[in-house]
Amino acid sequence: PDLMKPYRRNNKEKSIHRGINVAFLIMALFLGFSSFLLLFPNSVSADSVTTKSPGTVANDATVGTVAWTNLDNVKVEDTANATVTTTGTSQNSNILRATNFGFSIPTNATITEIRVNSTSHRIPTDDDKVKEGKLTGCLVKGGVGTSACYFVSSGRISQSFSLKTTWTSANINSSDFGVTIKAEHNDESVTKIDWLIDHISIEVYYSTDTTDTTDTTD
Repeated sequence: PDLMKPYRRNNKEKSIHRGINVAFLIMALFLGFSSFLLLFPNSVSADSVTTKSPGTVANDATVGTVAWTNLDNVKVEDTANATVTTTGTSQNSNILRATNFGFSIPTNATITEIRVNSTSHRIPTDDDKVKEGKLTGCLVKGGVGTSACYFVSSGRISQSFSLKTTWTSANINSSDFGVTIKAEHNDESVTKIDWLIDHISIEVYYSTDTTDTTDTTD
């Protein structure tokens, strides 16, 4: 008789049982991991940036005495400029108000940075004599000027703002979000200054929470 047959049969049964146990263990681990993913979905932060030019540029006469002209030239970067000329001491321009940028930032976005780009010039062109006069730009939030202001030097500049107050996507997407610029003439020894602005654009940097809620149990 084959004395080894019962031994081989027992080993075979043990091997089958081990295989079944391993299969159940793998299945349990998979189901447990899937449940873990459902409880803690995959969430990552995606960084994005959008750049827009103004849809509306207007002269705001509530400040200053001299109006800007050719305002629509600010909407496109080319060789055409919006201009204003100041003469004499303490003669300031009205406010050039650029708004209606047409942003569509997602509602779940966190605004991380706002950057204003502008191309401007002045005649005379000596920027070392800031005391003669200057261009000042400020962000507009909800139609109201903010304390986020900067000195607009000649040439093409990019001004980044560290956001000390909360900006929401609704603030950015609003048609009254934008930037104001005004010219100040401070030195009577300079009889005339021509201020020229070619273009203004705004970049908005933001992050969004992209959560993967896909059911991975199937």
